[in-house]
Amino acid sequence: MIYGSLLKISRIATLLTFSRLTAVILAPNSRNMTNILKFTFKTIITLSFIGYLMSQIDLHKLPKTLSSLHLFHLVAAVAFGHLDRILMAVKWRLLVKPHSLSISLSDAITTTYMGSFAGQFLPAGLGSDIARVYLLRKINLPGIQMAASILIERVFGLYAHIVIAFVAVGIATIGRIYIPAHLFGTIIAILVFFSFALALSFMSWTESLMQKISEYFPKMRHFDKVVLFTRSYQLYEAHKRSLILFFLLSILEVVVATLTFYWVTRAMALNVTLIQLLVSVPIILTLARIPVSLNGIGVFEAMVGVFFVQFGESIHNAVTYGFLMRALEIFVFLPGGLLYLEARLIPT
Repeated sequence: MIYGSLLKISRIATLLTFSRLTAVILAPNSRNMTNILKFTFKTIITLSFIGYLMSQIDLHKLPKTLSSLHLFHLVAAVAFGHLDRILMAVKWRLLVKPHSLSISLSDAITTTYMGSFAGQFLPAGLGSDIARVYLLRKINLPGIQMAASILIERVFGLYAHIVIAFVAVGIATIGRIYIPAHLFGTIIAILVFFSFALALSFMSWTESLMQKISEYFPKMRHFDKVVLFTRSYQLYEAHKRSLILFFLLSILEVVVATLTFYWVTRAMALNVTLIQLLVSVPIILTLARIPVSLNGIGVFEAMVGVFFVQFGESIHNAVTYGFLMRALEIFVFLPGGLLYLEARLIPT
């Protein structure tokens, strides 16, 4: 039974990964050719990263490394991975209320898992978010407002990552925990820039500017949706209490996500501290969302390797850890594949 379900999930994964490429091949035009080139470029980048990283693993040590994993710590990591997804769904519901809309907790959790699973086979950066908007529209929620809520979720989530990294660097400095010196200045610069950009995004003139552009260029396709999206985004400025609560929950979610990383370091008996993870994980997760590879595959593992080697781990352990985290993430998101099957979103 389980084996059959896993086979169906594999089929879904294959369809999600290659359906777009098949479509552009069957209907060739300049835009589709651009998509083919992008897909090819990202595939080459992904395979290049994987090939290089695999060459850094000592295959003679690998069986011993994997056989010595502590099962209890891996189970704890999986539990925190699921807690992260559930917390993500719980806090996102706060962003739906300003639009006078509602969604049940079960639907929020379901779409979060399904979007996360679909995101494993879509481009890095916005893949899972686009999937979530699509799934939310399936349950009759307005796409523009849902896209605005997910953007707010990402913006404040990223800000929470930066704040946690800043605090962790400060703690590391006081506690004399090794952190590369250049990171402190970099994180401060990012925090200042992002704080300014976040405040700027809620300025009232932004919506007026979009409205004027729409009036000057009335023939611009779908620009009315851009205006509506801007209005939906800025609606949150009047709901500061919800945003503050959401931000605090985002801080908690960053800590929970970092604890997932922490338990895997314990499973491998690595000498990486929780403070070092609180500094590095936000940066790793942010950089992995840059859409230069397929779902950040290779980029994530490479960033893990860069940080962990600086923390004193061998390149073998660092890269093995990165691939182990990737496997654990897919395992945590598997319920999303099962929910896809149940909802029959993918034709069989």
